[in-house]
Amino acid sequence: MDPGTIVLVTPDRAALGVEGLLSRRGEAVVVVPNGAAAIALLPTGRPRLVVMQQHLGDMDVPHFCRIVRDGAETRGVSLLLIADEGDEGVAALSLAAGCNDVIHRPFDEEDLDTRVARLSSVPVRKELRTLVKLELSMERAGQFFLGHSLNISSSGMLVQTNQILAPEARVNLQFYLQNDPVPMRAEAHVVRAEFLGGAARYGMRFLGLGSEDEHRLTEFIERLRRTGRIL
Repeated sequence: MDPGTIVLVTPDRAALGVEGLLSRRGEAVVVVPNGAAAIALLPTGRPRLVVMQQHLGDMDVPHFCRIVRDGAETRGVSLLLIADEGDEGVAALSLAAGCNDVIHRPFDEEDLDTRVARLSSVPVRKELRTLVKLELSMERAGQFFLGHSLNISSSGMLVQTNQILAPEARVNLQFYLQNDPVPMRAEAHVVRAEFLGGAARYGMRFLGLGSEDEHRLTEFIERLRRTGRIL
């Protein structure tokens, strides 16, 4: 299966009516009838996005999301739930279990297209990055909270925090590189969310990192790699 494929999980292809919408926007779509079939496909197929309806036939959506997020080979896949009209309970439980986004029926085709495009186009960063734990403070809408990075590159970082952030939320970050007394400051926005147990992890892309700070960050990462030191 092409790594760019979208997997659509639905016991009733006609009831959901999304396969045609996805195909018309040029996406390669593989349809599976239930959650177990999707879980069996994901480790080898490596799709970029799973779109699922609320009724999977063999398991509930939150359970499906937890299985995907707990798998070492599947936790990076984006998940989009198409929920029944007015059913906020399943939506909330699914988000808490690791679903990236929820859209309710009846939905606008343009809205679905926007969400699919956002979730399926999260770039795989190929540039130099490293596993490094950096404490950082975050500010959003005048509120400050703490977290730490799990990995970092010149374009973004994976942040763990106990705060819940909305998809595409913008956050002001401040952190210090080891042995560097000058703080790094950058605006970032959330491009991916993972929920593992009680921890929330967010892939954040830098929006306003200046050339000097980007140079400092790249040198820091290269220095760690050269010395073999992973913090």
